[in-house]
Amino acid sequence: MLIGTGPREAWRLVWRGSLAGRAMAPIPADVLYVVSLSVAAAKRGEGIGTGLLAKALEEARATKLRAVALDVAFSNDGALRFYLRQGFSTLSERHHRMAGGVPAGGSIRMEHRIAG
Repeated sequence: MLIGTGPREAWRLVWRGSLAGRAMAPIPADVLYVVSLSVAAAKRGEGIGTGLLAKALEEARATKLRAVALDVAFSNDGALRFYLRQGFSTLSERHHRMAGGVPAGGSIRMEHRIAG
């Protein structure tokens, strides 16, 4: 990224980190973080997403992690409802205004605690 920004702007990345890095809440070491989960619209409702999350929870449990976490956009109502049905709860919300060509918006950090 430093090379792509050019010398006049590179210091901003070094000084403050990337925009994506600043927009995302830190991930604790005892949490398995799901970077991305997506199921094709034609395949939704077939249990694919539920199965993928079950595998993530199984992996977290096997490695004795505290929880599984993920971020979901405010505007993604379907995903929010899905994660709530799967036992995730809201931990925090991050809002951002338009900057560097990235539209205003935000995300919700959700977490599913591992029992035991």
